[in-house]
Amino acid sequence: MNEEYIDNVKHLIEQKDADKVKGLLIDLHPADIAELCNDLNAEEAKFVYRLLDNEIAADVLVEMDEDARKELLEMLPSETIAKRFVDYMDTDDAVDLMRELDEDKQEELNEKLQTLIAYATEHPTVSVTYFKPDDKKTGGEYVTATGVFQKFRDYERTIVLEDGTGIDCDRIVEIRGI
Repeated sequence: MNEEYIDNVKHLIEQKDADKVKGLLIDLHPADIAELCNDLNAEEAKFVYRLLDNEIAADVLVEMDEDARKELLEMLPSETIAKRFVDYMDTDDAVDLMRELDEDKQEELNEKLQTLIAYATEHPTVSVTYFKPDDKKTGGEYVTATGVFQKFRDYERTIVLEDGTGIDCDRIVEIRGI
């Protein structure tokens, strides 16, 4: 990818010409789009990224340089990441991506988890969004389980809801209601 091409894309982004940018991307391989995103600033990469269909977006995210990917992910809400992109990734890629969520988001999740554990005897109602691998094929989906928090299994690092749903803490991307 040469500088002239990149400058052209930047100019079109500056003009907010989504149709022309999309036209330039249509024949590119996800690895090439990832390379382009690596060469753009985070706002420009976000513009490009939002033009992609979900499956290509997931592939591009996997192919991006770690620093560029982290910067892009910091700009997107966890739920957007979960619902738009990660559903289309292989299980291992999705778990790796979750682990790359910025430190503030990880810290926020850990604080919510600690608060949930502290209030366990009050059995609060919570909504937990997490990655659920598919048992029959590669990949999986993000699901949100809502229910009464029952207990935390420290040895398994799972939380259990009243209906028996067990959720691996390492797969959680969002906790609401606490």
